[in-house]
Amino acid sequence: MVLLLSLSVLALANGHPAATSATAQNGCNSYLPRQEASITSRFNATQEVNLAVSSPEYKSASSGYLTKYSNIYYVWSFDANCDSVLDSANVVFLLQTLDGITKASLVVSLNPSLTQVTKATLQNVLWSHSSTEQQSTWSGYEFYNTSTPLVNTAVMLWQVPYVSQSPQQSCTNELCVLSAWVGISASAGGGGGLVQTGTDSILNCASGCQHTYEAWLEDYPNFPTDNCFSPNQSDQIYADVYIYPDSNGNLIPYAYIADNTIGKNCETSYSAESTYYGQFMVERPCYPSGCPAGLPEFNTLTIQGEIFYGSPCTDPYYCPPGEGIYIPYNAGMYNEYEMVNGGTLNIALSTVTQGSQVPGGGGAYYGQFTETWKSSSGT
Repeated sequence: MVLLLSLSVLALANGHPAATSATAQNGCNSYLPRQEASITSRFNATQEVNLAVSSPEYKSASSGYLTKYSNIYYVWSFDANCDSVLDSANVVFLLQTLDGITKASLVVSLNPSLTQVTKATLQNVLWSHSSTEQQSTWSGYEFYNTSTPLVNTAVMLWQVPYVSQSPQQSCTNELCVLSAWVGISASAGGGGGLVQTGTDSILNCASGCQHTYEAWLEDYPNFPTDNCFSPNQSDQIYADVYIYPDSNGNLIPYAYIADNTIGKNCETSYSAESTYYGQFMVERPCYPSGCPAGLPEFNTLTIQGEIFYGSPCTDPYYCPPGEGIYIPYNAGMYNEYEMVNGGTLNIALSTVTQGSQVPGGGGAYYGQFTETWKSSSGT
């Protein structure tokens, strides 16, 4: 079936050049997000939802609850030649009590040909990667542009950080979590809707210290977190939150995250909104047993990024490079967030400088900065 073909084959069918090993050396992620989105936007979402609802897996897992459709996210695998193959479509429902309280997300997964339900899993909806307490939970930068206000894309690159229990913060009675993420929002501080994607490095020392790593998508506060695959510590991550047309030509936000080490990515779309700010952050998120999580110790994390202003790129096969985030930083068009708790600076934030060259970016460069753990006191 067409759904099982690689994107390079689909590109040829549409009169575009296929990916080659030379293209792969320049980075698959410069075009995979929009190529995959252009394909999944033509899928029949209603048919996918109906297939999920009619399955015995859905009926068993949702018994006793009211259900509300949330979104669909797609998981793909890709190789060194930038060939991308659909792994699954994942239909997300909210499970609610009769008084409207959401208890969990029900994720019903479909096979690559979208003809059969393969499993149904529950995800806790109490994870969230934003709050009204940014000064005690966020560390990073938020960029904007005073002359071309719309932010249509924010791209961030990092390695999944390894975390450990710090001398100041026990991870025995509560989880310690470090999130790294990129997002775009309608207003400063993530207000008015924050579309974001990132990774969680989770440490649970209740019975020996156990590490868990998750890659996720979220539209805070409108949609819950979707945990879509499990990366490994030190894996190379590329994340892209961008505005792109759906099948009806409406410009809507998409969230895309790829693990370049294991060749896995996932993506979803959300409701239309205008976005004016791009965030590049680490955070102590909320989790099921507490909000916010404790801060674990971690090695210095390097974050690279670029940002795009003005009208969004609608070509699924090529988009020109944006600005390295050092450009708005040098122009003073940023807000800085330092994580401080109980008067103690928890994470030291460096200045933003020119980073590495953007693959296939015509000489453009990312901007980069570092996040350095100093103390978990007060968290």
